[in-house]
Amino acid sequence: MTAPFRAVIVGAGHRALLYASFARRHPDELRIVGVADPLPHRRAQAARLFDLPDTCQYESAEALAAVPRFADFAINGTMDHQHVSTTLPLLEAGYDVLLEKPIATRIEDLHTLVAAVRGTGRRVAIAHVLR
Repeated sequence: MTAPFRAVIVGAGHRALLYASFARRHPDELRIVGVADPLPHRRAQAARLFDLPDTCQYESAEALAAVPRFADFAINGTMDHQHVSTTLPLLEAGYDVLLEKPIATRIEDLHTLVAAVRGTGRRVAIAHVLR
């Protein structure tokens, strides 16, 4: 048996928690090991759902990216206009990212994200499954 994938949640709202709920049904395949969200009650909710210690809870994607990478990928469910700004530090920190749609709200941001993906060699997968 292989170890489960480990993921962090960035933006602990409805969509990210829905994607992350796979870990509760299939703990042998996925474990949620961290959360980043500026709202304390959302961090607390994710911590309760996934049994996360205080040391794995962060106020921002930047704060999460500032510590050594401890997951295989990130689930980014932030607000649409924050998708690129929260994904960039994750890519730089070595995370692959499952990014909720839309990819970006401005074409300039899309070009910035594409350049970051190419520059870091990381992957960004766009989630359309809740559409």
